[in-house]
Amino acid sequence: MATYSDAIKAHARNAVKIYKEKLAEIERLAGFKILPDGSNAASTAEDVQRYVTAIQSVGGLVGYTSAKMQVRNAILKLGLAPVTF
Repeated sequence: MATYSDAIKAHARNAVKIYKEKLAEIERLAGFKILPDGSNAASTAEDVQRYVTAIQSVGGLVGYTSAKMQVRNAILKLGLAPVTF
Protein backbone atom coordinates (compact mmCIF):
# COMPACT_ATOMS: atom_id res chain seq x y z
CA MET A 1 0.00 0.00 0.00
CA ALA A 2 1.30 3.45 -0.93
CA THR A 3 2.13 5.99 1.77
CA TYR A 4 3.01 9.68 1.97
CA SER A 5 6.61 8.52 2.21
CA ASP A 6 6.33 7.27 -1.38
CA ALA A 7 4.90 10.61 -2.50
CA ILE A 8 7.77 12.55 -0.91
CA LYS A 9 10.29 10.14 -2.40
CA ALA A 10 9.15 11.23 -5.87
CA HIS A 11 10.73 14.62 -5.20
CA ALA A 12 13.32 13.75 -2.54
CA ARG A 13 15.33 11.38 -4.74
CA ASN A 14 16.41 14.44 -6.76
CA ALA A 15 16.37 16.92 -3.88
CA VAL A 16 19.09 14.99 -2.04
CA LYS A 17 21.36 15.67 -5.03
CA ILE A 18 20.32 19.27 -5.66
CA TYR A 19 20.39 20.33 -2.00
CA LYS A 20 23.13 17.99 -0.74
CA GLU A 21 24.80 20.78 1.26
CA LYS A 22 21.43 21.67 2.83
CA LEU A 23 20.09 18.16 3.39
CA ALA A 24 20.60 18.29 7.16
CA GLU A 25 18.56 21.52 7.26
CA ILE A 26 15.77 19.95 5.20
CA GLU A 27 15.72 16.93 7.52
CA ARG A 28 15.63 19.15 10.60
CA LEU A 29 12.76 21.26 9.27
CA ALA A 30 10.82 18.27 7.91
CA GLY A 31 11.29 16.27 11.10
CA PHE A 32 12.53 13.06 9.50
CA LYS A 33 15.61 11.55 7.88
CA ILE A 34 15.93 11.37 4.10
CA LEU A 35 18.19 8.69 2.62
CA PRO A 36 20.28 9.16 -0.56
CA ASP A 37 17.66 7.34 -2.68
CA GLY A 38 14.90 9.63 -1.37
CA SER A 39 13.48 7.09 1.07
CA ASN A 40 12.09 8.72 4.19
CA ALA A 41 9.97 8.15 7.28
CA ALA A 42 7.04 10.41 6.41
CA SER A 43 3.65 8.98 7.28
CA THR A 44 1.14 11.84 7.52
CA ALA A 45 -0.17 14.76 5.52
CA GLU A 46 1.54 17.02 8.07
CA ASP A 47 4.87 15.37 7.24
CA VAL A 48 4.28 16.23 3.57
CA GLN A 49 3.50 19.84 4.44
CA ARG A 50 6.64 20.14 6.59
CA TYR A 51 8.77 18.62 3.82
CA VAL A 52 7.50 21.04 1.16
CA THR A 53 7.96 23.96 3.57
CA ALA A 54 11.51 22.76 4.29
CA ILE A 55 12.26 22.73 0.57
CA GLN A 56 10.88 26.26 0.31
CA SER A 57 13.21 27.37 3.11
CA VAL A 58 16.33 26.10 1.35
CA GLY A 59 15.28 26.30 -2.31
CA GLY A 60 13.10 29.38 -2.46
CA LEU A 61 10.04 29.78 -4.63
CA VAL A 62 11.33 27.63 -7.49
CA GLY A 63 12.19 24.76 -5.13
CA TYR A 64 8.84 25.10 -3.39
CA THR A 65 6.90 25.07 -6.64
CA SER A 66 8.79 22.03 -7.91
CA ALA A 67 8.30 20.10 -4.66
CA LYS A 68 4.63 21.01 -4.42
CA MET A 69 3.90 19.95 -8.00
CA GLN A 70 5.87 16.70 -7.89
CA VAL A 71 4.55 15.62 -4.49
CA ARG A 72 0.96 16.57 -5.33
CA ASN A 73 1.18 14.62 -8.61
CA ALA A 74 2.60 11.59 -6.77
CA ILE A 75 -0.17 11.79 -4.16
CA LEU A 76 -2.80 11.72 -6.90
CA LYS A 77 -1.12 8.83 -8.76
CA LEU A 78 -0.77 6.83 -5.54
CA GLY A 79 -4.41 7.39 -4.57
CA LEU A 80 -3.60 9.07 -1.27
CA ALA A 81 -5.76 11.69 0.41
CA PRO A 82 -4.93 15.15 -0.97
CA VAL A 83 -2.69 17.49 1.01
CA THR A 84 -3.27 21.23 1.19
CA PHE A 85 -0.18 23.38 0.71
